[in-house]
Amino acid sequence: MSDYFERVERQIVHRVEGGIPRSSRLPSAGGYLAVVAAVLVVIVVAGVILLARGAGAGNPSPAARPAVRLVFTAPGSPSPTALEHTVQILRLRLRSVVPGAQVSLAGQRILVQARSAPPGARSEILILAAPGQLAFYDWEADAIAP
Repeated sequence: MSDYFERVERQIVHRVEGGIPRSSRLPSAGGYLAVVAAVLVVIVVAGVILLARGAGAGNPSPAARPAVRLVFTAPGSPSPTALEHTVQILRLRLRSVVPGAQVSLAGQRILVQARSAPPGARSEILILAAPGQLAFYDWEADAIAP
């Protein structure tokens, strides 16, 4: 039988017992400088990205945001009490979604104004100003086959 495995084992033991030269075990000053330089590059790049994102159009200041003004006209001729009740309901709906929105009544019209409105405020106001509808659907009649 061949003594190949014994020779390989002796070579491995000889190299392990001989150890690794001291210079290759400890990092040199050049190695430390390379690590510090890499960390600095990462910090600088992250800073540039954060500054560019903060100064871009994706995060406008409140003063730069546009104002939203919507006028709703009541169909028919509702009573002043019904219009005032509608204004109160609309104020409650808009309070948490569009802070600072002002809802007022002018004759047969309801005015909604929001200064420094966040993006998408117009669509949120239109959705919340839509009248609620209650509908019933007989699910059993259509779901179960005759």
